[in-house]
Amino acid sequence: MKTRALARNLRQLADWLDRLPDQSLDDLTTHGPDMHAKSASLALNVATLASLSRVDRKAWIAFIRQHGFPIEVRTRDASRDILGKLLKFLEEEPAAIDYLQQRAQADVATSPELSRALRALLNYPG
Repeated sequence: MKTRALARNLRQLADWLDRLPDQSLDDLTTHGPDMHAKSASLALNVATLASLSRVDRKAWIAFIRQHGFPIEVRTRDASRDILGKLLKFLEEEPAAIDYLQQRAQADVATSPELSRALRALLNYPG
């Protein structure tokens, strides 16, 4: 993903957050029975997945290696295939999600804006 695409996606996220009632981020992840909020959350998650599917194959491989995830990447795997394997791994290994959340908190010095976005997407309260 390039910087302008990321900036565009972050603006979309900001617009979506502006349309919600002013509330704590903790409350944002606990919608309760409000179907509109669930639908909006699903829409945001789908938009995020669409953005992630455009990340370069080499970037996904570097990400997986950097974090030491035991995911086999074949030479014929496309970027979306690798993303699917990563999502499946994260679904099966909740400890890996905890690890990523901790990394997002620790990486604040690199980019505070990106770290906040990652924490929000991972539902990290910090």
